[in-house]
Amino acid sequence: MREVHFVAERQGFQRVKQCFPALQKDVQQALQELHHRYSTTVRENRFVVGGATEIVLGAAFRACGVPVKHRGTQASTWDLIFENAHAGYSVKSMLKSTTTRLINVQGRSPQRSLWNTATLFLIPQGIIYADPALPWWRAHRQTVIKVRSDALEIRRKWVETFSREHPDWWIPCDLALPRETGDRRHVRTASYDLAVQVLKDLGGTLFRHIPELLD
Repeated sequence: MREVHFVAERQGFQRVKQCFPALQKDVQQALQELHHRYSTTVRENRFVVGGATEIVLGAAFRACGVPVKHRGTQASTWDLIFENAHAGYSVKSMLKSTTTRLINVQGRSPQRSLWNTATLFLIPQGIIYADPALPWWRAHRQTVIKVRSDALEIRRKWVETFSREHPDWWIPCDLALPRETGDRRHVRTASYDLAVQVLKDLGGTLFRHIPELLD
């Protein structure tokens, strides 16, 4: 693992931790609304909601004075990058899943040292900061990070364990999502919204036929 000290990332997180109570309601409502409108039970929505979650979290960081930019669509390492530093955060939402891919191997030899990025985990109990240089993660890396053929994986229970043992790196808040009903009539998809907006902007004949197509 390359030598990284994560000074900017740790300081940024601690700054957000201090001011987060004033933003908690906004963050909770935004995440709940994302999942309500674009239920991740629809497969294509999972990527959309993941990207939107990064943006919501980035907005919270900026509201706390942490100068990050969203680069999840451009950078393979960071989702949120500091404006004036070669540093940033990867964002991993585990609000519904019990396991997440910490790193996609992408053709490289799978090994735990590939994780060298500060990571923000969103779990039902709040937001957790982690980086591979923190003593707990150095001590437990072999146990908690599972090496697969195409990814490094981690289970939510280990993130929860870390947060309980090291509350300084935990922003406690209720991010649990309401249980979904079987009624999906309210669920939208990005493909639907995109097609409707494009056809509406073009102002041609096709837009008039959207309602009957999807009725």
